[in-house]
Amino acid sequence: EGDAVRGLLPRGRWLSALRAGRGREPVQAVMASHFPCVTPESDTARIWFDLHRQDLPLVPVVENGRLLGLLDLPALARRSAAGYPPEVPAGRAVWLG
Repeated sequence: EGDAVRGLLPRGRWLSALRAGRGREPVQAVMASHFPCVTPESDTARIWFDLHRQDLPLVPVVENGRLLGLLDLPALARRSAAGYPPEVPAGRAVWLG
């Protein structure tokens, strides 16, 4: 429970909340509570395409409910010499929420 990922507050969502006058609300009130997560074994090419397809800025990397890190499109592009998703086998993403 204490280490579990409970929400995600990307910059765009945070700025939208501020513009809407919700700057004094707790994070829990403006964060996304349903979002995709990936595991350390997930396929980076699949993550790249899912982020684009779902118009998401980033995805948490989670193992056994614990947050290990975050992946975003620039980080994935840096992993590829050409700036495109790497060619790796298909993987999986799971939804938390």
